[in-house]
Amino acid sequence: MGHPMVGIGLLPTERHAARDRRLKPIDVRVMLILPDILDLVEFRAVKSLEIEAAIDISPAQVSRALGRLVRCGYLERGRRAWTRGPYTFRLRLSPVKHQTAA
Repeated sequence: MGHPMVGIGLLPTERHAARDRRLKPIDVRVMLILPDILDLVEFRAVKSLEIEAAIDISPAQVSRALGRLVRCGYLERGRRAWTRGPYTFRLRLSPVKHQTAA
């Protein structure tokens, strides 16, 4: 898996997230591991356990971080993977500027 830009450095969204004051440090940590799970084209289900284990955070922290990353334009949320299943997400190449975090 991983994004198609592997080997050429960080995505613009990853670089921008590190400087975005709307995001909490935990959001940036989640953002930096998402390219190993998601890509720029296909919507994929995010396995919360994978993120929790990678950076040692709780399920609630994963959920809140993903929500902020969507609201701030770093991720795009798609449909649920299956009925009552997890939502799918995909990375954005660059953040959408008009959205705000809550």
